Amino acid sequence: MSNEKKEAIDLILITGFLGAGKTTFLRRLVSHAERKNSLAVVVNEFSDLPVDAALLNAKEIAPGVEVVELTSGSIFCGCLKPDFIQALLELAKIPIDLIIVEGSGLADPASIGRLVEEASARASRPIAYRGSICLADAASFVEMADTLIALESQAASSRCVLLNKIDLADEEAIVRAEAKIREFSPKARIFRTVHAEADIPTLLEAVTQSDYAGESSNTPESRPGAYVLTTTQPVDWQGLVRFLEAVAPSAYRIKGFLDSTQGRIQVSAVQEQIEVSPAETHEEVRLGLALIAKDTQDLRPLLQEAWERHLGAPLAITPEKPPLSLRFAPWRG
Repeated sequence: MSNEKKEAIDLILITGFLGAGKTTFLRRLVSHAERKNSLAVVVNEFSDLPVDAALLNAKEIAPGVEVVELTSGSIFCGCLKPDFIQALLELAKIPIDLIIVEGSGLADPASIGRLVEEASARASRPIAYRGSICLADAASFVEMADTLIALESQAASSRCVLLNKIDLADEEAIVRAEAKIREFSPKARIFRTVHAEADIPTLLEAVTQSDYAGESSNTPESRPGAYVLTTTQPVDWQGLVRFLEAVAPSAYRIKGFLDSTQGRIQVSAVQEQIEVSPAETHEEVRLGLALIAKDTQDLRPLLQEAWERHLGAPLAITPEKPPLSLRFAPWRG
């Protein structure tokens, strides 16, 4: 049965590299919604530990919001694309007006328009892709965009870009980042932000579809090294900080929740910027640390040695064997 005469559900994509501030912005966006029961959120995480969904599911942030978790890969890769389309089909059955999709930090969204069109053709109600909002870290965007094609694709796919964390970058770095963004997306509106804070209605007015489209570089063969670290005992807070300092140079991102000797804590490390703080949510969450590796080496020996040296508690590392491919592809340069 055709769905053409039914009112369409809008879909907005949020992209940004690991640690750029996507989840912080998503929480602001959801909090701004006048009728939270009229929207749904799809959270995509590269590891199988749903940290972002746990933060969003805090009752004070998103009461009544339908949250769908898609983990262990990118929704633009063949490994999760069928699950993403099926999630959209299921969401189209409920009375909502808007779907917000948070892509993983390594997402290459070049194929988003085609995926939404495919889902819309099969859904009980049409789904209309409005465009994407890209978050870029002011201090690191230029360097990372020269290395990872996914960041170029994220910016090129967006007409609305939040240049975030400008409080951690000097003016020269900010100007260079803006120039790089305009190189990828000449028509983009760029908003300088701290903690992803901006006027939501103004941002939403800037969200339009980009002309950029193509094949995503996310493939099963290009999956990066992703590890989940779990322990059965509370950890020492300061020992954990020392552990993170030892392994952070080898990781793009480390995040998650652990029980410490001082209570439940939240970890957020972007390369060598490390934050450990009391947990923002006390909901039932899966405890552990998700780590995305920087390069091709098997990090298990480093993780095990640093954990034993600084913490001494039991440690389980998933995967128990390294992935078939730890290569970021396509690389630049």
